[in-house]
Amino acid sequence: MLDSLLERIYKGEKPTYDRKLLRATAKDYVEALQRGYGNDLTGLEWDSPDFATLEKLTENVYHFSAAKNYHELKDLSMAVRDGNRIRSFEEFQKEAEAIIGKYNHNWLRAEYNQAVAAAQAGARWNDYKSRSDAMPYLQYQCVMDGNTRPEHAALHGVIKRIDDPFWDKYYPPNGWGCRCEAVQLPGSSYKETPDSEIHPPVVVPMFQMNFGKQGVAFPEGHAYFRRLPEGFAKEAKEMAREEVRRVIANAEQYMTLKDNPEYKDVAFDWTSGGVKGAHIEHNFDKKGGEYEKSVQNAGFKAGHSVILEKEIHTVFKKRNTEGFWDEKPFEVAGKETATANNIRDGLKHCAKKPRCKIAILYFPKGNFDEKTFIDGLNKFNGLKNDPNQWTRFEKIICIQNNTIIYEKSHI
Repeated sequence: MLDSLLERIYKGEKPTYDRKLLRATAKDYVEALQRGYGNDLTGLEWDSPDFATLEKLTENVYHFSAAKNYHELKDLSMAVRDGNRIRSFEEFQKEAEAIIGKYNHNWLRAEYNQAVAAAQAGARWNDYKSRSDAMPYLQYQCVMDGNTRPEHAALHGVIKRIDDPFWDKYYPPNGWGCRCEAVQLPGSSYKETPDSEIHPPVVVPMFQMNFGKQGVAFPEGHAYFRRLPEGFAKEAKEMAREEVRRVIANAEQYMTLKDNPEYKDVAFDWTSGGVKGAHIEHNFDKKGGEYEKSVQNAGFKAGHSVILEKEIHTVFKKRNTEGFWDEKPFEVAGKETATANNIRDGLKHCAKKPRCKIAILYFPKGNFDEKTFIDGLNKFNGLKNDPNQWTRFEKIICIQNNTIIYEKSHI
């Protein structure tokens, strides 16, 4: 995916976002949320405080990912030039590797740990609130060792009621890699620490909040958010909302299908938002369904809903599609190699299914390249005069090595 982006950037394109890159970036943070919270959306009551917190956290990390992608793509675009000189592609690749390493290795570790800590904070906050009538006090606790920051150690042992404004500012985490926690005290007989005995430390402004109460992992004060152009800032928020709507819709579909005895192999992946399943009367191909299953798994791990539906072969001239890809009828054409003629013939196969909106070409032996695809597509488009061999698809998707490698919309 990044190789393809680098080629586009070097050729002069200046993307501000890429949907596949957004999902790939967010996947790490959603994994961190799942690790920190100890649950995913499908393991919770949908009208519960925990579900609401996880929904907020999920939207927040998608928003953060969109903002991060913007800066990464901007830095990559700037790396094409060395002053007034255009770098060779090999030089650009070397510069790009350093930029990608900075964003996706060096900084990712701290960001991942922050997402884990914020999710833990959210889970504990909801748990503490549910028991606050009988246990109304929280105590700030540090890991008191050589790595403890003095400003955090200054709060060690402070006791306040759970509804005290103190926790709106100092509920941990209170910095990158913060190991502090607030623990609920067993009972209601404790005494609060007087304000006069608390020496408020200097906490980075971005961390002066209650992550658990607010349901965020990365607050608006983060540099990624602060340095976004106004137009893209609004777009990034809307993209995050769209992605969360997709994830929740797929989670709802999973909850419906998993209890339906007519479907098997039903699964949901919160980190990608993908859902899959197969009707028990779906007729897999002669190779045991290798093509359909590989295509389904590629879509599933990329965050799509891929449901293989019931196929009827006893009705004269009834042509079934494989099922639904993001609720659109799709058909799979498996071709050993990605030659122009195979691409044309694969599209012809999909065109014979009148309901087909998404044509998926699967190449188990690889060798795909965009130029050959365009040649094959042009050959297919040359069949426009024959309605039995040509149709207008909403999207064509190419898959090899169990991965989506190319998509073309509005054919």
